[in-house]
Amino acid sequence: MFEIISDRQENVLRYLQDHHIPFTTYNHPEGKTIEEAKRWWHDDGSVHCKNIFMRNHKGDQHYLICFPCDDDLAIHDIEHWLKDILVSQGKKAPGKLSFASPERMMRYLGLEPGSVSPFPSQGCTLPLFPPQ
Repeated sequence: MFEIISDRQENVLRYLQDHHIPFTTYNHPEGKTIEEAKRWWHDDGSVHCKNIFMRNHKGDQHYLICFPCDDDLAIHDIEHWLKDILVSQGKKAPGKLSFASPERMMRYLGLEPGSVSPFPSQGCTLPLFPPQ
């Protein structure tokens, strides 16, 4: 069994169980950076990710972007990648992107900087995973 430490974690674990998705949990101290978090990672074959929350220039579109932690991903590349996806779906391109402010992160994700997760606690679109 596993120890529940937050409502968000409980919701995620319930979702995984309800959909018969196998998982293992590891509880550890907070790591505000990838380097800090690496101290507690297990060599179990899982992929460790960076999760960043971005907004367009107007601030009316928000994107939760997840990618392998050892990859570098330039904002310019993300802009082009999102444009290709959205335009192919008949939607408007996002234009220039920037990191969302701590206030926006709290409002849209219920999270603080350094704790962005692909499993936000509040309403948000699904995370986006750039191609490798």
